[in-house]
Formats: sequence, C-alpha cells, structure tokens
Amino acid sequence: MTKQEMSRFRSITSENLNVSGPYARYLDYLGEFLRIPGRALMAGDEYMKSVAYGGEIHAQAYRTAFNENLKDDAFIKRMLDVVEKPDENIHFDSIDFSRQATFTQPLGPAGETFRAAIRYSRAARVIVPFMRTTVNITKDVFEHSPFAAFSSRIRGEIAEGGAKRDLALAKIATGSMLMATFADMAMSGIITDSGPTNPVLFKRKWDTGWRPHAIKWGDKYYQFDRLDPLGMTMGIAADLTKILGQIDENEATSVA
Repeated sequence: MTKQEMSRFRSITSENLNVSGPYARYLDYLGEFLRIPGRALMAGDEYMKSVAYGGEIHAQAYRTAFNENLKDDAFIKRMLDVVEKPDENIHFDSIDFSRQATFTQPLGPAGETFRAAIRYSRAARVIVPFMRTTVNITKDVFEHSPFAAFSSRIRGEIAEGGAKRDLALAKIATGSMLMATFADMAMSGIITDSGPTNPVLFKRKWDTGWRPHAIKWGDKYYQFDRLDPLGMTMGIAADLTKILGQIDENEATSVA
C-alpha cells in the first residue's frame, strides 16, 4: 500500500495506444517521463516504510530484552537475536507500524467501501487521489489530542495494556501538550487562526499581508496549513482559541 492510490499500469505506451512507426518510441519516452513523479512518490514511501519498520523492530527487541530482565551482554545478545530473526508477531506489528508512520494503513469498512467506489471513477480519482492518506492523517491528529478517548482504536490499545497502553497514553499526553502550547502561541499572536468567515472581512485582513493558519515571523506570515499532521494540530488549536476567546465562560464550558 502506498500513498498513490491508482492502478499500477502504464497507460501511455505505444502498445496501449496502438501506435507504430517513428512516434512509437516518443510515446514510450513521454509515458516514462510523466510517470516520474508517481514513481518518486512511491520510492519515498517505500524508503520511509523501511525506516519505520526497522525502528519498530529495534523497539520491540529492546522491550523483549527488558521484559526478560536481562542485563549487559545478555541484554544486547537478546536484542540482536530479535532484530535478526523477529518472530511472526513482531514482524507483523512492525509492518503495521510502518503503515501508520506513512499514513497508509487500511481504512475502516465504510472508508474502504467509499475508496473502492472512487477507484472505479476516473473523474473521482483525479479529484481525490489520496483519500486513504488524508483520512489517516486526520485520524492521527485526532488520536494525538484530548479527544482521543473517542477513538475505538485508542480505547482498545489502552484496554490491551502493556506497551500499547503506554504508547496510546503518550499520544494523548504529547498531543494535548502540543495543542496547549499552540493555543498559547495563538493568544500571543505568533500563529494565526483561519480568519473571519465573512468574505469581505477576510479579504480586508488578507490585503494587509495577514495570512490564515500561519506563523508570524517579523512582519511576514508563513502558512503551515499543508504541514500535516502537525499543521492541522496547530490550526485546530488556533481556531479553538479564537472561538473560546469570543464567547462567555458558560458557552466556553459547553464547547469544551
């Protein structure tokens, strides 16, 4: 599974287009050229999966040796044994982690059904080429926030106990602390919210040089709204700060 959710076949070739003669080789080269961005994206995807897989294997090896109360050389030897010959559970857990790290894990039943429908529509594939990645990034932001308790996956990991419980709680804690930090930055004017919903007021602010979901550095604004998942966390924190700052205490408590 990669971020590029398209059928893997070469559409632009002389054979597919039934072209022969001097134009045949030109079409083949054109097809190869147009496929370069997609191939580069998939190569980068596979590289990051390999990095995440190796990292998780080492993490699992450390936990295994630690839980067996080994020390010194015995600890290192046990870690090396697990890294070189991971058992089936560690192997598949590491694959799942590599997919989570690249936001390519499978969606739920409803999401997969919708994604399958998109794949069978050429127009929809152009409009929504990265549905799985987008949904998974949104889920990741949700799970690294105070709202993570609403996630069935996080609740399941907490109930399972052990390392999974620790990691799930760490997600909530670190995400919540980041959101609190970004909220403070929003109140200080260091980062901006999404701006007025009224288009006239929005344009007036835009014309002054202000930008929505941006970091203010000196007199310039640098937008972060494409730096997901961190950018989404920053945006949510800034928008919540703006909303809570415009309502009274009772309404703020209800919103919270």
